[in-house]
Amino acid sequence: MTDRYKRLLREVRECTDALQDGGIILNSAHEIVWFNSAVTNLLGLDPARDRGQRVDNLIRHPDFVAYQEDPEGEVVIPSPRDPERHLAVQLVPYGKGQSLAIIRDVTRQVRLERTRRDFIANASHELRSPLTVISGYLDALAEGGELPESWEAPITETQRQVDRMTTILSDLIELTRLESSEDEAEYELVNVRELLEPIHAEFSGRSKSPRLELRLDAELALLGNESEVHSIFFNLINNAVRFTSEAGDIQIQWRRDGAVAVFSVADTGIGIQEEHIPRITERFYRVDKGRSRETGGTGLGLAIVKHAVQRHNGRLSIESQMGKGSIFECHFPETRVASPRSPQRVVVN
Repeated sequence: MTDRYKRLLREVRECTDALQDGGIILNSAHEIVWFNSAVTNLLGLDPARDRGQRVDNLIRHPDFVAYQEDPEGEVVIPSPRDPERHLAVQLVPYGKGQSLAIIRDVTRQVRLERTRRDFIANASHELRSPLTVISGYLDALAEGGELPESWEAPITETQRQVDRMTTILSDLIELTRLESSEDEAEYELVNVRELLEPIHAEFSGRSKSPRLELRLDAELALLGNESEVHSIFFNLINNAVRFTSEAGDIQIQWRRDGAVAVFSVADTGIGIQEEHIPRITERFYRVDKGRSRETGGTGLGLAIVKHAVQRHNGRLSIESQMGKGSIFECHFPETRVASPRSPQRVVVN
């Protein structure tokens, strides 16, 4: 063992011990070279037995195996020693041809997140009933025709706020469901043309709407959950319409790009500042709070899109320039694409 290797090993030990994290050094074949004492507690590994073993023979969770192939960020998995504990694993380059696996116990964070989701879901469901009652009484008052004229504006505004709250609660319930689901979406055949054309017609028929053009491969289908796919399409188009002026243009495309399928919405709207793009899909994150409320947004649409796309094994990409517009693209893998029988190009203006 060279002096340099000893020094590196000592540094790893000092860092992981100080943080009380697990540390595993792996060679280029993903075989375990060394690990600290915290790994024994977290993963149940034995120094005499497990050194020299491939790490994916000992940590067999499919998410970790997939993460090894593309180690970006970190992956959260159950502990092989105790399924009730959750571990975050991050692989980073270390030395020549080696990598360091840093393992943290994130059980408390996972449980807190689960509690938060459960609370939001339960609170949202409980609030829907009283809102429905309030909405019913407001409708009755508005249609009764016996109210003083001075009450008309307050009743109308109250109705608008109740409708907005109902929409927020519906979006919260949907987002919580998507976040809580650990399974991928179903593989049911989704006729994308039948979903997109009514959405396009709905937004095109609105007053003061920008010009919307729809281009799609009519026979290109998707394998997934129809309701979630509809939510992806509707939220992205709605988002583009809200932030594009009446004189602007929106291009909606459903196309094949090699082996994958791509749904894209490109607008000539106000655009998004670069520093906001990484956070734009967070729940309730607003670039311009005043404008978002003015245009009727809930702040949850893009979060729903992100999670629904992930449930379909896809990825969401965002490009934008201030004053020039934005492009939102959903890339669906080959496993989610139904082979077209006879590709047909359809353009709707």
